[in-house]
Amino acid sequence: MLWLILIVNLVLIIGLWQYHRLIVEVSEGAAADLYRQALSPFRGKEDVNEQRQLTVALLHSEATAVSFGDGRAGYESLITLWRQLMDAEKFSYKVVQSVPVGKEAEPFNLLLLPATRCMGHEDRQAVKAFLRAGKGVFMTWAAGTQNEFGQWERYSLLNEVGGIEIAGSPPATDEHISKVMVSGGYPLTASLNPGFRLNITAFDQPLSANVREDRVLVDGVWTDPDQPTFELHSVRDRAAVVHGNYGPGRFVWMGFTISSGQNRVEQQNAFHTLLRSSMLWAGHQVLAFKPVWPEGHAGVLSVSQDVHGTEDVNPAIIEIVRKHRVSMTSFVRPDLIRRHPELVMQLLSVGEIGILGEPDEDYKGRTMDEQQHEFARAADLLQDLTGAAPLGFRMAGGQPFIDRTQDALVRAGFQYIANRELDRMVPKAVRSYRRVPLVMRPRTLWQVPEMPYMRSGHPVMDVENTMPVHLAQILALGGMYGLSFRASEQDADFPRKLDALFETAKRERVPVLTLKDVLVLWEGWDNVKIATRYVSSRRASLKISNTWFDNVDNVIVNVEMPSVQRRLDLESMTLGTELPSSMSSSGVRWRLSINRLGGGKNVVYYINQEPTRKGPESDEAKMMRPSAPPAADPW
Repeated sequence: MLWLILIVNLVLIIGLWQYHRLIVEVSEGAAADLYRQALSPFRGKEDVNEQRQLTVALLHSEATAVSFGDGRAGYESLITLWRQLMDAEKFSYKVVQSVPVGKEAEPFNLLLLPATRCMGHEDRQAVKAFLRAGKGVFMTWAAGTQNEFGQWERYSLLNEVGGIEIAGSPPATDEHISKVMVSGGYPLTASLNPGFRLNITAFDQPLSANVREDRVLVDGVWTDPDQPTFELHSVRDRAAVVHGNYGPGRFVWMGFTISSGQNRVEQQNAFHTLLRSSMLWAGHQVLAFKPVWPEGHAGVLSVSQDVHGTEDVNPAIIEIVRKHRVSMTSFVRPDLIRRHPELVMQLLSVGEIGILGEPDEDYKGRTMDEQQHEFARAADLLQDLTGAAPLGFRMAGGQPFIDRTQDALVRAGFQYIANRELDRMVPKAVRSYRRVPLVMRPRTLWQVPEMPYMRSGHPVMDVENTMPVHLAQILALGGMYGLSFRASEQDADFPRKLDALFETAKRERVPVLTLKDVLVLWEGWDNVKIATRYVSSRRASLKISNTWFDNVDNVIVNVEMPSVQRRLDLESMTLGTELPSSMSSSGVRWRLSINRLGGGKNVVYYINQEPTRKGPESDEAKMMRPSAPPAADPW
């Protein structure tokens, strides 16, 4: 009887644990609050319905309403959309007719300028005073570029506050869509993967800007939809979203309005996430985010080649790879594996081997079973030769990636596919479309971005295009440079350019990895989710979830505080969880380090803010007190 009771208890414990992991897997960490409420009797009694600390002054500009391109109704609809967004987020706000100054500005910590194109001199000066008081400003579209009479200002509000200049309209597709590629590593885009394409309707006349000052950081850049890889010029010359500081204040600018997001679920979610994060950051709220890559890397470089035949095995390229002591991925056609095993072993000595599909194969016209049989046969061929099954697959002819091919690859044991669907510049996990029971974890196939090499002088290119330039651009966005090429199609100068690329990567401390190693680095990191929520005016909760089934080591979290803190007061709300170690260089951005986060585990911490010290020696007084009365605007 005792053994039976013990077995029953053990089954119940395992069942509860699996239920916990199921919640995390199905909800991607979003059900952590529900889980804590249902299963944690020690949960605190804080008021979760209290409004967030953010208090917004929403400017309703009469001058802009009169001169708005779509008429007053178009401008009023923008104001309505902003009010609906803040109501949904439970942000406290008030519609104002002019920029608040003096005592009128005291209740607010964020000023919202929704497409406020026409602003008089007094309002522009009031915006600067608002920022000098340590508050935040969120500007969209052509804010402050005209005066109250509709005349263009030579030095606009965007020039003076944002350090940017309007450069015109971004490129658009035939469907009238402009695309913003978001960067990583910043609070504004922390919840979006770097390289995510945000679709903006061109009918709203979005704007591109040139960034002229180093205090301004670029969160999103316009790309050319027809040439998404090779028409990406300087990141700072095609800015779509920026943020920065003006004295002690913070500002955010977007080159589009709140009505410009494409009406698709994934796009709308990303659009609202960007708006919400921008308001919280500009309003000096507590925000937590993780670096794009673990271990502090700015980005990752991966080099791969397509090997159709013996002409694609270049000894000079192999020698360069060995010289720099790096590895690359070679996708080889099964026919070459069968006929020239000695070349395959030579390629294996400098990296990973994957399977290259047939260029003329019509995968769309074949059943899943037929494709699975072909993929499994190619994998067995390589495993018999090398002793290791291939993990990656690439379509040689640019065929469309369809559901049947994905499921066939998963069933044949492949873990990723390298393709040219550049919707992201980091790996992306695609879940299996096969029907599976709820209690089973859906199988996944990773898509790894591929950026084929194009020689300089190509007719569609406006400037000299080199691999180090692309590496610098992608590092600025926090993404992954997945360079791919076919050796027989390159000129005699290509090995020298590849050598220069490796030298640049070494100088910039960018890891050069095979695609297999990229996934080892990224897959666990991608499943670490972070969220913050205000509990009270002096307390915020920080939730960190590992939605993967394996442990993730060395989790780094950056926490942006509203003001300088002498120390970060953390309080653990998860039983048996140690406090993370923390350190800071500025007192505003703190870096938290967690040694290990178990698979399927959620941890919650409270961040208690220090009360603002009053008096002549307070941090706030030091921040706001100028050394001497300025004779003119210091900016």
